[in-house]
Amino acid sequence: MRLVLRACFLFPPFFFRADSIVFVVTIAGHELWLQFKAARAWPRCGSWDVAGRLDTFAIRSKNFMDVMGRAASSVGTSVHAAVQQGSMALTQGPVLLQQEMEMAEKEIRKLTEALGQIEESNGADAMAQYGHAQKVILVQAARVKIISSGLSALEYPEPLKAFVDFLSNVLSVTTPLAELIPQHEVASKSLHASMQCISAIQQEIAKLESALTWTGNATEELGSSCRCFIENASLLDNASLVPSYQELVRENAGNLTETNISALSNISVFMNSVYMTKLLQTKLLKDVKAMAPEERTALAEHAEKTRQAAMDLAQEAHSQVAGSLGEVSAHLQAVATDLDELLTSLESYSLATGLLMHHLVRDVASFYKQFVMGCLAVACVMAFLAFFYACYLEFVYENEGVARAFETDPKERRGCCWSCVRCIGYIFHFSGFYALMLLQDAVSLMLVVMTLVMGTMSLAQIGVAAGCDNAQILSDNATCTKELERLGDFVGGDLLQGRSCQQSDMLMCQSMLGDVAVVYRTMCAAVLGTIVSCCIPRRLLVVWMSAQQNIHTAEVLADIDRTKPPEYPAYSVP
Repeated sequence: MRLVLRACFLFPPFFFRADSIVFVVTIAGHELWLQFKAARAWPRCGSWDVAGRLDTFAIRSKNFMDVMGRAASSVGTSVHAAVQQGSMALTQGPVLLQQEMEMAEKEIRKLTEALGQIEESNGADAMAQYGHAQKVILVQAARVKIISSGLSALEYPEPLKAFVDFLSNVLSVTTPLAELIPQHEVASKSLHASMQCISAIQQEIAKLESALTWTGNATEELGSSCRCFIENASLLDNASLVPSYQELVRENAGNLTETNISALSNISVFMNSVYMTKLLQTKLLKDVKAMAPEERTALAEHAEKTRQAAMDLAQEAHSQVAGSLGEVSAHLQAVATDLDELLTSLESYSLATGLLMHHLVRDVASFYKQFVMGCLAVACVMAFLAFFYACYLEFVYENEGVARAFETDPKERRGCCWSCVRCIGYIFHFSGFYALMLLQDAVSLMLVVMTLVMGTMSLAQIGVAAGCDNAQILSDNATCTKELERLGDFVGGDLLQGRSCQQSDMLMCQSMLGDVAVVYRTMCAAVLGTIVSCCIPRRLLVVWMSAQQNIHTAEVLADIDRTKPPEYPAYSVP
């Protein structure tokens, strides 16, 4: 019974899924069935299941890397276009602002002069000059607003960092598996090349962030001056134009179509545009002669404040043009070009890494499944052989030896099982008991190797689980779909082709995430099975020595019985 229980350890439950464990015990010729219900069904966490998870992981990692590879070049192009457009805005914006404010200062001077001449004999000419200057300032406030929004539009492209984080998470998850098989040198090199490329991209991103931080501080000062001019110009417009002047401008001249800096023409060229021609013909001015003295005074004050704001903005724009804003713009374009090249090279790296990792992980899964199941099969066969040989020693060999010593017939044991026991016993008895011992020791050594392999695989599983803990996008369908749709909007394409990550089979960590405690329990069971397998040959040695000792004892007792003289009574009755 001890050998039976010891052999059962070679069938650890982490290799099977069972709802109950049944033992059959024979007592006094009666079979008793002892059934122990498991508290819950054993989870599928054996070598076969792990291999299946690895196969699924290989397919999903390839799908994800394919999407990332296809998106890499588009991300680089989008980043380069965004930075180039923003750099042009940084270069052209301050120049346009300087030109606008120089003209605004002249127009406000004309407006102030016209206000003092309206009551004189040439009041009609002064009124026309006043109306022209006021409408020019109205347009310039709108143009400065466009330039200001263009200057602040150069922001860090968040999808770029998210894209690099996606790839970093994927590589951090796949790296523990890539280190398992040393002969996959090509896959390992491809993985490390991708990681080096990502490191270089992260360095360029740091440069980009630094340059954008500097430009953000510079443009914030310009934006503050722009807002000051727009606010004062709005107060001037409200004081000198009719209350519904904005609606009248839209009805007669339309909307200002320029929406970015690159579309804005020079103010001198814009003065001859159709928009400006229609605006000059629109009646928007209040009757200055009908204004109260305090209204005229407030109008003059607003004009002076607007002129001062225009002078401040012109000075700020001149200092930015003369400063290092142009150099920073050139630096941004250079960084964007380098990023575009790195992301283009990352495209080929990602596609190659996804393909190689697919083969590597599947090879790991196949090796793990075949090796562990092969070791288990050999261990089971050897356990049965040891059990049968132990039965032969105890119930056949010892029985026949004792019967031979006492010159009696041995107890007859019939049946297929006892025939197998005799056959196996005769084979190992005549081939050598120590051969079986050596085979058992070899199996124990093999199980030690199997335990080391399982330990390595368990460490890889823990490493993958640790990487997946920091990569929710690789396990949560909603998060993955949302982020990839956002990235698709940035690059101008549908990366998922109208499907979710679940439907695209890209959730790598969904198949690998699990209870890490199961890994530890599996390892403990493997270690326990290995230890018990090491005890089997020692127990066989004890059974063999016990059988030899019992036979020798029987022979001694039989010899004593044969050589002992007959006993006679002390005296007899004749």
